[in-house]
Amino acid sequence: MPPRGRKPTPTETKKRTGNPGKRALNDREPTATPGAPDMPDHLDADAAVAWEWLCGELDKLGLLVTSDVAVMAVYCDSWSGYRRNLRGVVKYGDVLVGEKGVPFLSAYGNAVAMHRKALMSAAVEMGLSASSRSRVQAIPQVADDPLMALIKSRNEAFGGKN
Repeated sequence: MPPRGRKPTPTETKKRTGNPGKRALNDREPTATPGAPDMPDHLDADAAVAWEWLCGELDKLGLLVTSDVAVMAVYCDSWSGYRRNLRGVVKYGDVLVGEKGVPFLSAYGNAVAMHRKALMSAAVEMGLSASSRSRVQAIPQVADDPLMALIKSRNEAFGGKN
């Protein structure tokens, strides 16, 4: 069962805003490693295109971190499934009529709805919607950060992107 209530505000956000609730800060909150995760092998062609787009967008927003690989994969898989099933909806329709004249949602329509829900959920988790962006704090890009230089050189050595 998922936790109840609002999602907690990140400690960095609380520090930047002066901790308006005056509650104790989490001094042991983990921090994510900035950079692009390796693309999972299981992604199909549509999902791979979505992966490249997603990495670029998250990088522009300062939200690209290696630990988000699972959420990014869910987003890309959902995008691929959404597109695939949308082609079925275009071809056959989303509402069909049974033998007795009763309308029902086609399997393609159900799949599109399922993928749309997963896609939007993953997008919100990563700060890709207008409302979720207002709640996300971007990782500041430091020009002379030695850790980022090491990560960049490692990615380039293995044929990845910075």
